[in-house]
Amino acid sequence: MATMQEPDSRDGGYDRRSTLAARAAWATAAVYALVALVAIWALSGCGGGVDSGGTGASTASATLGPVSGFGSIVVAGIHHDETGAQIVDDDGRPLGAEALKLGTMTNIEGSAVVTSGARRESTAARVRVIEQVVGPVDSVDAAAASLVVLGQRVVITPTTVLDAALAGGLAVLRPGEVLAVHGQLDVAAGRIVGTRVEPRPLATAYVLRAPVVSYARSARRIVLGGVEIDLAGLAEAELPASLPPGTLARAKLATQPVGAGSTAPVWRATALRAATPMLGDREQVEIEGRITAFTSPQSFSVDGVPVDASGASFEGGTAGLAVGARVEVEGRAVGGVLVAREVELESDDGSDGRRFEVEGRISALDTTALTFVVRSVTVSYAGTPRFEGGTAADLALERKVAVKGTLSADRTRLQAESIHVER
Repeated sequence: MATMQEPDSRDGGYDRRSTLAARAAWATAAVYALVALVAIWALSGCGGGVDSGGTGASTASATLGPVSGFGSIVVAGIHHDETGAQIVDDDGRPLGAEALKLGTMTNIEGSAVVTSGARRESTAARVRVIEQVVGPVDSVDAAAASLVVLGQRVVITPTTVLDAALAGGLAVLRPGEVLAVHGQLDVAAGRIVGTRVEPRPLATAYVLRAPVVSYARSARRIVLGGVEIDLAGLAEAELPASLPPGTLARAKLATQPVGAGSTAPVWRATALRAATPMLGDREQVEIEGRITAFTSPQSFSVDGVPVDASGASFEGGTAGLAVGARVEVEGRAVGGVLVAREVELESDDGSDGRRFEVEGRISALDTTALTFVVRSVTVSYAGTPRFEGGTAADLALERKVAVKGTLSADRTRLQAESIHVER
């Protein structure tokens, strides 16, 4: 792991608050490294169930990862029919279907995965939407494609989806603006790799899902992801009995700090719980995430979930497997351990050949700008996309299409590479 240096307070930035945020982000990087140690401990056999707050319902499959397409929602390459699913936030509160967007992090419980033609399908029973951070922007480095939100360093990659409101890029953001960040922890670099970033100006609470630095239950204090949090407002029964350093926890916070700590504001918690993903015994589990602990290619952890890959096949080999690597693991869950059948290394720049995909009827069409909208996703057909079953002249309102492509340069829309037109 690379040696990290504390930010120099003489560096330029927006103001002193930016400097304090940078220091908090530096401290967070060191904290995230502890996740690897805790995850290695987990490999020795911690128990499992559904993710904290789950229903415990009997379902044949579980899928964790960001949404990469629509028709049915596509997560980890599986098309999940969500039309009859219960969609909830990370507190279990109901959400509408509009909460599911490209890049949204999800935990899906559903039916057995079956193969239909060239694709894998499941019927979702419950879709949990998981936000990594909701809070104010502390600082922005547009040139480095990164920002600090509520003390957490967030990096933007070619596969990070930005909401249409951020079409101007990170340069339009200012300290104090509230964002919701979906993403994956990269403990090797002490950062969150964003999968989706969107404005949340009307947020009534902030959210922080991060590794524990320290937890003093009797003193009603926790440091989470480098952020100091006051737990005085929580009842005794609402306080977890134990949260060892490095474990993943989730805090809901009031939107105004209660004081100033040594390097940053102190925030007041309105809820606190452990948040390490845990799996019930299921025959089919698929996780798209990052390696948080690595002993060998046969024994590692993804987003805190221990993986036994001793009997797995490795698509593309094992050379790139390491802490921080993005992988997709498919297998079955037994006693809280994911027994892998297949492990695949993925990239953040789309070089692995993966594409976003959208299927549905065109709800808006602009033949001048060469764009159309399907399932609330704006698609550009400028350039030379490959058309199947028709041509650009056949695009029309209510016409059903299937699109595959990559994100546009501003990451707010889908740049079509292929468009199948149904007549």
